[in-house]
Amino acid sequence: RIFFYDVAENDNGPRSFFFYSKTTIFYFLSKYIYSPYQHKKPETECATLKINEREAAIVRLIFTMYAHGKGGIRMVTRMLEDKGHLTKTGKRLWRVGILKGMLSNHAYIGTMYFNKMETIKEYANPFYGIKATSTKLIPRDKSQWVGVKVPAIVSKEIFNKVQDKLAFNKK
Repeated sequence: RIFFYDVAENDNGPRSFFFYSKTTIFYFLSKYIYSPYQHKKPETECATLKINEREAAIVRLIFTMYAHGKGGIRMVTRMLEDKGHLTKTGKRLWRVGILKGMLSNHAYIGTMYFNKMETIKEYANPFYGIKATSTKLIPRDKSQWVGVKVPAIVSKEIFNKVQDKLAFNKK
């Protein structure tokens, strides 16, 4: 859910992008997205994603610092803050949760997944102790995910090294 997207203006406003494939149209709001891709759609062509090199350089720096550094995610956030790198929203402080989401995001190695979560509604039922209607997001099985190819920003070797380090630090 966390990417670095720099989105061009379109009919629905600057906070959204469209991704067109041959059979499917994905519409995704960018208020949850933080990604070094730019969406460009000429009038006569299908939509494409183009890498924003300035932001992609920061993403590569984050992956490299975490993969080859001796510390963890907090060390990476401190180094980014000390070097003066700003977040996508222009803030000086980097949040650990944002970096953790970035480091585990497969979009940076060339595959963006959709249909990862399922929405379940629980309707109010006083007989079973459910007092109000609510919705829950439940992760779907990986076989139901829809993968879309996007331009890769980070090599698979560095990404796999980061995943191994995240799994080791999780223990």
